[in-house]
Amino acid sequence: NGIDEDTAIVVEGDRFDVNFSVAKFTNIDVEQVLDGNLVADNLSVKEGIIKIYRDKNYPRKKVSKIGRFPHQLLMRAGIDISLGRVDINSGYIEYKEKSDLTGSTGKINFQNSSISITNFTNRPKDLRSNPVCVIVLRAQFLAVIPLNITLRLYPGNERGRFTASGNLGSASALVFNQLVKPLGLANIESGQMNSCSFHIEGHDYGATGTVRLLYNSLKVQLLEKDPEDGQYKPKKFASLLANAAIKDENPRKNKPPRVAQVNYKRDPNKGFFNLVWKSIFSGVQETVGVEVKEPVAMVRKDNR
Repeated sequence: NGIDEDTAIVVEGDRFDVNFSVAKFTNIDVEQVLDGNLVADNLSVKEGIIKIYRDKNYPRKKVSKIGRFPHQLLMRAGIDISLGRVDINSGYIEYKEKSDLTGSTGKINFQNSSISITNFTNRPKDLRSNPVCVIVLRAQFLAVIPLNITLRLYPGNERGRFTASGNLGSASALVFNQLVKPLGLANIESGQMNSCSFHIEGHDYGATGTVRLLYNSLKVQLLEKDPEDGQYKPKKFASLLANAAIKDENPRKNKPPRVAQVNYKRDPNKGFFNLVWKSIFSGVQETVGVEVKEPVAMVRKDNR
């Protein structure tokens, strides 16, 4: 968390714990380094660990983050940065969040991850020949689900243009209870996720795209947290209504798979990864039949 400089009140924020080991540059431009810049052919990191923690029980400072995507900040770094390729091996990425709804903490993690970044640069002459920075992530999501994500960032685009595409492999839906229970007051009782794929195109103000989630036998239980003993207890009638509304499989028998159309308006007070995640999650909600309560509006698809 941090301090609001205007009010001196503790506000919600991210705490980062970053550790990289054995970083090796290849063909580094010494002359550029002496001038305060960073120019090299390659950067290889043997092991990278990134942990992020956020406590949502503090008030959130509502400051616009428009123009502050990672690739937009790269363009304002104040020095020339040009790395032909960056490889991070044996990585671990973790995000923990303490819920203001339940008081409990949920955690997502990406284990055994490998990250490759090509054309990581803010130099205009580099971007004229290749305007795209490509980031490829391969990992085990929640330790068991194979995950592949490709981000294409356009540093020279004034509106922060990007695309995100990826897929998750199959897993028992019960794996997600470590997130759903502490953060959403629900428990998945049964279900099998067979696959999930997505393609999102976005910019400063929102994202559009598609999400294709295939699953079967989905059943949930809604919960409430006892204020006295802190234990989760089932809400039987609400659970009955929820399961009546939920679409328990995709595809339905003798029907083509449902593909959700994403059209998500960004909360300007939240950042890049929130936009990507909320866009994908809105497609998941639509597929399953859960009402989307986040703001949704038309977004230009040409990213101009």
